Amino acid sequence: MPKDLKYRIPNFQAPPKRSPWNARRMLMMLLAITAIVLLGFFIQIGTKSSLNPSMILESLIPKTETHFTFFRILEDQESRVSEAAINEEARNIRLGQPATEGRFYIQAGIFKSKQEALALKETLEASEKMKAAVAMIHLDFSTWYRVELGPYRTLGDAEKIRDFLRERTMDSIINTRTPQ
Repeated sequence: MPKDLKYRIPNFQAPPKRSPWNARRMLMMLLAITAIVLLGFFIQIGTKSSLNPSMILESLIPKTETHFTFFRILEDQESRVSEAAINEEARNIRLGQPATEGRFYIQAGIFKSKQEALALKETLEASEKMKAAVAMIHLDFSTWYRVELGPYRTLGDAEKIRDFLRERTMDSIINTRTPQ
């Protein structure tokens, strides 16, 4: 049979045949890497279970039940006005509807220390020319001092004061109370 030299690639050399040793080397390296990874994983699991700092701290600190009576006591007397309700009120006022009436208070801060509450009250009265009050709240085992502005007759009025405080980097919330 004649050779077809027309389509012959000049200087073409066939790739050298791989010896079986290359495949064995690759397999051994793969097994070694897998063994190292598994060994590290098992060492990590072993150290987590015996030397976990959070488990040691949990065993040293006695467990006591936490009492959050602040929310339970106040939820019957007052409620926080949500941002959605404030935005809806602003929209209704823009549409010409009457403002929501009630007793709205602005809570400018709440503190464990009476001195901090009085300092905020004096700041509001001196620089902002607002009449603030400090209300003391007694709970089971603690006393809180809340700095409040108000009462305001409409939610729109309370929101205007809240926006004024926000411009001066004082965050606050609006509460409403039921008559007692």
